[in-house]
Amino acid sequence: APDIRICDARTVTSCVDFDGGRQEPGSMLKDKKVFAFCGIANPARFLSSLKELGALVEGSRLFLDHHKYSAADLESIEAAAAGCELIVTTQKDICRLPGGYGALKGVCTLNIAAEIDGEAEILSLIMKGIRRE
Repeated sequence: APDIRICDARTVTSCVDFDGGRQEPGSMLKDKKVFAFCGIANPARFLSSLKELGALVEGSRLFLDHHKYSAADLESIEAAAAGCELIVTTQKDICRLPGGYGALKGVCTLNIAAEIDGEAEILSLIMKGIRRE
């Protein structure tokens, strides 16, 4: 299939988001005591991303993928995070919290983006394909 393009891609930490709008670079987590929680398919990767940024992960709570958070979950997370500077979760999980960013004091998200080699060329090919239809 000569028309098939193969490209390399990787995930990168784009920023830390504090309220769905105020963003800071991931490097701001360096040497910060954080408590992490998530309900995603690969929680180990999330935790390693935090550690790669220099965050001091004091504790974590890992839920099953697509977990529906309850008030009791939020209470246990807050209790476990006592003494931490920040509570960090994923973009996917913040949407599942009753109350979003307002559900937990000091909660923020670690935002992950995809970097694709030759992104402009790939996007151009996609747009050409869409215009043909």
